[in-house]
Amino acid sequence: MPTLDNTRWKSLAWYRMDEVGLREDGTLWAWRYQNRATGESVPSKPAQVGKDKDWVALAGLGALAALKADGSLWRWSLADIFEEKSSIATKPPARLGTHNDWVAVGSLMGSIVSLAADGSLWYWWDRDRDYYNSDSDQPLLAASRKPTRIENILADQR
Repeated sequence: MPTLDNTRWKSLAWYRMDEVGLREDGTLWAWRYQNRATGESVPSKPAQVGKDKDWVALAGLGALAALKADGSLWRWSLADIFEEKSSIATKPPARLGTHNDWVAVGSLMGSIVSLAADGSLWYWWDRDRDYYNSDSDQPLLAASRKPTRIENILADQR
């Protein structure tokens, strides 16, 4: 894509219908290749996501999250993927939890996975919608706002 030439990226991610990139300078950028409502190819110019320059990691697919240099974890929740333009750059993320000891972030089954400094691995359920299941599969109670501990990857495996 011509608008991405000569840009140095630390990582790239896909979130629903948008592309998101983390530049080496710690800034986040988002763009869209196609108008999903009409199917028309309309590559957009990347737009900076906020003003922060302290992002260090990025994960996307059914959910989009990013890790800041201070160890805090942030997530975007965008309801309508069929908007004409990407709204990632204009809608702020929400902080996940209160801890500042996160060292890595990833995506799994439409939700977020994060690794804490102590080696514990956590799964953050998508509370807004279940990306892979229909509405009929939804439980009667809302998903917890707290992550689920998966395992400690540094624990002694005797």
